[in-house]
Amino acid sequence: MSSESRIVRPFRSTPLDKVLNSTSVLFGDQVCEADAGITVADPESFARRSGQIVWAPESEFEDFKRALVLGASDLDVEPSALGLLAVASTSYIKRSEIVYHRPLSELDDLQRVTSITDGQRPVPFRTGFHGATLEVYVLLLRQVEKRPLRPWRKGTWISRAKFRIDVEKGAALFRPIPLDDEARERLGLPSGAVRYVDLDDHDVLAPFEDSEPPRFYIDADLLNRLGAHQNSPAARAIQAQLAQDFIAAVVHRAAGEAQLDTHAWEDVESSLLGRVLRFTAGSGASRDDRQLLLKQVKDNAERTLARTEHAIDVRKALIDSLEADS
Repeated sequence: MSSESRIVRPFRSTPLDKVLNSTSVLFGDQVCEADAGITVADPESFARRSGQIVWAPESEFEDFKRALVLGASDLDVEPSALGLLAVASTSYIKRSEIVYHRPLSELDDLQRVTSITDGQRPVPFRTGFHGATLEVYVLLLRQVEKRPLRPWRKGTWISRAKFRIDVEKGAALFRPIPLDDEARERLGLPSGAVRYVDLDDHDVLAPFEDSEPPRFYIDADLLNRLGAHQNSPAARAIQAQLAQDFIAAVVHRAAGEAQLDTHAWEDVESSLLGRVLRFTAGSGASRDDRQLLLKQVKDNAERTLARTEHAIDVRKALIDSLEADS
């Protein structure tokens, strides 16, 4: 008896069901097939490599586009009501980001190979320590007429492919834990507390590789809703702010450590603080850049956190959230 799990959906079969089966991701010189994964040797390589979605093999690309159009016709919806969407996420700082979006009414301009790292590199592909997941969808961009056994709600996906890019020896920065009433009482927190970073057992300057990630308590109801709506603009804004909150706790803890004055970059490179600063500095930063950032933690922690806001792109996440409601 097979133990393989299958997704059962309350819709009839359409030509779109398997349209993404031949889609792949080219990450540097490695190819990741749909619903599979690859492993990159080190965080630096991960943060530098280019990423591209290959929608179909060259000999099948025109058939791929025709299948998308046929799928819209089969569902009896306008091509503009359906779209291609790619969302990248990382468990390193618990962040997701839309990296590609195109309605099927614009397929004439679709290139067979689409870059997802050109320009400002998406946050999930900057982290370098725990890899990233890319999910590609064909989905409804707006609500359509409700019919039996047919998708009709905005955001419902019709086809999906998942790509996992891991990094050897990767580790998440923190472990989210539901903050319920029992946890609040145990931690001595008020009933309205939404988040709490527990660094009590962590030396943020010590090597982090073999350590359990710190516990980051997040309101249980909020955590459940983030999971249910993780790709919404509001959820992405909250994820960005939570990542910033966690990093702020690490930076402020490090700034209060007396021995920080005597540490060089090499002393903290493998620590929790080192991972935070590597992410903040960016993949192209030199050793001297990181050393200056380390010194800044002690001299002006808030300026360091302003750099982190830039790296996470909190501003864009917040503005996108507000514009989605307008």
